[in-house]
Amino acid sequence: MTGKIKLVHSGGNSVSIAVPTSAPSASEVEFKLPQSDGSANQALVSDGSGNLSFASVAGGKVLQAVTASSTSATFVYGTTFADSGLSATITPSATGSKVLVFVTQHYIVRRSSSSLGGSITLYRGSTKLTNDINGSDPYKIHLNITGATYVEIQGEFNTTYLDSPSTTSATTYKTMIGAAYGNNSALTGVSNDGTASYMTLLEIGA
Repeated sequence: MTGKIKLVHSGGNSVSIAVPTSAPSASEVEFKLPQSDGSANQALVSDGSGNLSFASVAGGKVLQAVTASSTSATFVYGTTFADSGLSATITPSATGSKVLVFVTQHYIVRRSSSSLGGSITLYRGSTKLTNDINGSDPYKIHLNITGATYVEIQGEFNTTYLDSPSTTSATTYKTMIGAAYGNNSALTGVSNDGTASYMTLLEIGA
């Protein structure tokens, strides 16, 4: 049969390589095979000019996942940030990997005589990754009800951040919390009454 290369096994069965079902767009298409075999799990790829080689599959895969939780109740009455008690550590397998961070954190904000602005801020080690009450996005959580002597709200704070740590060392992500006013009538807190908060880290291959 034309348009087919047939390789017959000594046992009688065969393997064939056939031309495309439709005619190629060019008068002749030539593929040049690589000079040697690739490594395990590599694929045969083209450079767009007919030269074939073995290469690792493109990135974007989830290589590992780490999840942590905290029920530690933490309260801050001033603008000095404090660890919230929620953290997770991941060791990337390659420097080119990215880490996708998901945070779901229970919070409480309270005020008795003035408005309250507070933040839950994401850190990689000592490096701040998202804005806090001193940043350009000052109030992640804001409470201001005129005329009320005592107001309290609770809820869940959710954030997602794609980070490029550029390391293969163990890397810790954590959240820190702070309030906008330094007085005992306003506070920002997390995991009040032992309500759980969660952090998930996904290593994304380059």
